[in-house]
Amino acid sequence: MCWPYYPRLRKERDAEGKPKEGQPVTVEQITSPKLIAKEFSDICTEARNLRFDKKRRLEFEKLATASSLESFDLVKQRKTGLVLVENCTAWLYLHRRDGACGTCKSVVSRLLKRLRLIESEINEISPSAIFLQNAADLRKDIDAVLHTFRQKIGKLKE
Repeated sequence: MCWPYYPRLRKERDAEGKPKEGQPVTVEQITSPKLIAKEFSDICTEARNLRFDKKRRLEFEKLATASSLESFDLVKQRKTGLVLVENCTAWLYLHRRDGACGTCKSVVSRLLKRLRLIESEINEISPSAIFLQNAADLRKDIDAVLHTFRQKIGKLKE
């Protein structure tokens, strides 16, 4: 005949000096999974969501093909910038132990900030002088990210 071994009964039997009968079991400790730091995952997620949000992308493409903005090629620069932000942030996470990534991180965050700014200001009917300056500086920010990471990767290979 069998009956359940209730926690209350277990405490009483342990107090009486009659431990549970059967084979002793060792407890296996499971290590907690490694999670990506929030500062890196937030940036990667935002860039990825901006890149794959079809509605926002199509709206941006429609507004960016206006005659006054064609010289900036904003559609390609937006896509390039978002890919760089996502992948460079992931690279920074993977190489965070190597140190001296502060400049790389600031360059990437500046590029993301510029992309957000351009996307929010493009909805205006006529582009302002500040918007045109931001559109011109977007290419410089992309080049700065590429230059910084080329230098960083070159130093790591040495």
